[in-house]
Amino acid sequence: MVAERGPDASTRLGARLVEENIITGEQLQDAVRLASEKKMTLDVALVQLGYVSKEVIRAFQGMLLNLEFIELEKFTVQKEAIKAIPAAICKKWTCIPVEIIDGTVKLAIADPMHIYELEDIGITAGVKIEPFLSSDQDIRQAIQRYYGGKDTKPAAEEEQQATPTAAAEEEELEASTEDLGSYLDTLSDAHKVEVMQEEEASSEELEKAGEQKPVVKMVNAIIAEAVRREASDIHLESYEKSFRVRYRLDGVLQNQKAPPRRLQGPLIARIKILSNLDVAERRLPQDGRIRMKVLGKQIDFRVSIIPVVGGEKVCMRILDSSGLNVDMTKLGFMPEHMSIFQKCLEEPYGMIMITGPTGSGKSTTLYSALASINKPDINISTIEDPIEYNLPGINQMAANKDIGLDFARGLHSFLRQDPDVILIGEVRDKETAEVVVEAALTGHLVFGTLHTNDAPGAVTRLINMGIEPFLVTSTLLMAMGQRLMRVVCASCKEAYEASDKEQDIFKVPAGEKLTLYKGAGCATCNDTGYKGRTAIHEIMMLTDELRRMVTRNEPTEALKQKAIEEGMMTLRQVAERKVKEGITSVEELLRVTKED
Repeated sequence: MVAERGPDASTRLGARLVEENIITGEQLQDAVRLASEKKMTLDVALVQLGYVSKEVIRAFQGMLLNLEFIELEKFTVQKEAIKAIPAAICKKWTCIPVEIIDGTVKLAIADPMHIYELEDIGITAGVKIEPFLSSDQDIRQAIQRYYGGKDTKPAAEEEQQATPTAAAEEEELEASTEDLGSYLDTLSDAHKVEVMQEEEASSEELEKAGEQKPVVKMVNAIIAEAVRREASDIHLESYEKSFRVRYRLDGVLQNQKAPPRRLQGPLIARIKILSNLDVAERRLPQDGRIRMKVLGKQIDFRVSIIPVVGGEKVCMRILDSSGLNVDMTKLGFMPEHMSIFQKCLEEPYGMIMITGPTGSGKSTTLYSALASINKPDINISTIEDPIEYNLPGINQMAANKDIGLDFARGLHSFLRQDPDVILIGEVRDKETAEVVVEAALTGHLVFGTLHTNDAPGAVTRLINMGIEPFLVTSTLLMAMGQRLMRVVCASCKEAYEASDKEQDIFKVPAGEKLTLYKGAGCATCNDTGYKGRTAIHEIMMLTDELRRMVTRNEPTEALKQKAIEEGMMTLRQVAERKVKEGITSVEELLRVTKED
């Protein structure tokens, strides 16, 4: 199928043909123009223009896909292998099984681009497929020899005629997808998923594929359900004897009813195709990106695939810009913290550092801060890895290590672009930290993130990177630690009297009673008792005494103790306050924070 060949394969094919002097650069450009005008693939355009034969194209495609070429007449085809793959499939895709070993069928194929349909062939046959390349004529002769019959029409002609056997097998696979659990109850939503990337197939082709391909529909259904339930991540996990699907909902992973394990290969292959990744590569990690229209919303997916025992693991980060909350008043700031933060945003220069682990809402807070100061008279530039959300009116650059564009180099470039405000996705090393400090010293307001456990740890981290203590005290306006906590569901929220253990957590005096809140579980929150999340913050401002302590290079613990004495509320203290106010629960308090 055209949609499954991917632009990268065509680009590599054209470059290789020019490199080997099979075609000229001008001929390649002619074929590219024709392919674009006629909505066809590059290989078809090259053949139609007469620049190269179909046989040469297939040979080079096989080379690019690392497919070994075999001469069929030198092989003795096993009867067991013939029984494993139905004749209708072999005729449809111009392929033939050669041998079967430990459930893996060695399959000779004529068209290297049909490698993407092999997962479906394997599903139907209940076997794994190991592809090889062979000549079209040899395969057709072998099909006639081993399966009998005269119906060995070309694949393109055969595809137009649906054989009863192939249709029956497709119906059987379709039926197997109909009762796979709660998330596939939304299978009717699969048609509401449309790939938005320009290099993908047209919407008509995608709709047709969605109607005919059970695996495509299943992937669409998994994605649609995750978006509907406002998940932040989708996990597809392969194990030796099982396959698991999980959504991260409100920061916590929750199991979903998973498809049969035999579908793990096709599901992951489909995601690789959408992400323009190498379908055949299963030994190395791969990263990609998908842009789709899901349930009427344009959504980006950041895809990571790694090899694990039992297969491969997929993590899809859902980047839904429509759900981005850039209103700072709705991010969970305590009134006193909001006042401090807004005051720092009004400063003409200096550094504002936000700390916390991955998934703690740092990016959302930073985007909200930028949105609050984004005005026509202010030049704001960001460098991120990757860009999670596009913000109108802000110049956003994506870091790219492959071409040497790291955070430090991007920052150097920004300083020549007359910026007022700069955001750096993450301060990771000494070079980046030095440029950030330089920018803050030369009249720029700089936002950045650090991976430390709390606000005081940001100071120590910068010093450990090699920044002189006096430079830290001269530039750092504030350091803020952040975490996310689940909010008790408003629909099933109920009060209860705190237990003795809970009384001890809050150090409630003897004789007094504390009322707390929890969610009983309902349809609104999927019986979890939680719906949505709120942020908790601790903000450390550098007072004169703290500056002196930093200059003396005192440890993080001493800085934190002094900051608390001077009025800093810790993450734990803010969380306890939100528990008492009924916003979150004791369970979340213990999960997210630790005692000071």
